[in-house]
Amino acid sequence: MNAEKDFVNNDDGDDSSVDSCLEIINFQSIFDHKNGIETGISCSFDGCRTLQLSTLLEEQDIAPIFSGAEWAGTRVWHAAIRLIDYMYNEKFSKDNIAYSIMNGKSRPSLLELGCGLGVPGMIASLRGATTVLSDQENLLDQLRRNLENNFTTEELFGSNSIIKACTLDWSRENVRALLEENGNKDGFDVVIHCDCVFEPLYGKSW
Repeated sequence: MNAEKDFVNNDDGDDSSVDSCLEIINFQSIFDHKNGIETGISCSFDGCRTLQLSTLLEEQDIAPIFSGAEWAGTRVWHAAIRLIDYMYNEKFSKDNIAYSIMNGKSRPSLLELGCGLGVPGMIASLRGATTVLSDQENLLDQLRRNLENNFTTEELFGSNSIIKACTLDWSRENVRALLEENGNKDGFDVVIHCDCVFEPLYGKSW
């Protein structure tokens, strides 16, 4: 499998599915050939500026592979790419509420749940949305570093900021707190999630 395909998770073993994802978004793997590891990815979509995202976990963030979330949060999943296509490709525009909002409303608000690397939410912010990326606290260090490396201080912290990262463990209380913190008491225009599973790798469903 070539370098372009390595970071797009292909859990079904179907290379054609990976290839079709690469037709939607321009991906490149950032590879450390000396140490034989991928260190990040670059991606761009439909004229947006290129994002360069680290896929490396800092030492304090490394967790056993069977914990699931930390590893999963460093991959780009098929569902994320399909969702970006669904929100912005005109061929899906008929009866597509998300498409209508994301392409017809001035600065729509968007919440991404369980965002991991946050590619869909980042693309949305570059296409005009005010975006909140959310995930478990143990995944936010990497996410915040990637935001700081790809967005300006004004875009992150200015009076008209376009994107931010927030901790969100899924519960009614935490959702209410998130809405209040971000001034969205009436909710977000669009809420997205990609391959979020309410089940740990081992044990019973949550």
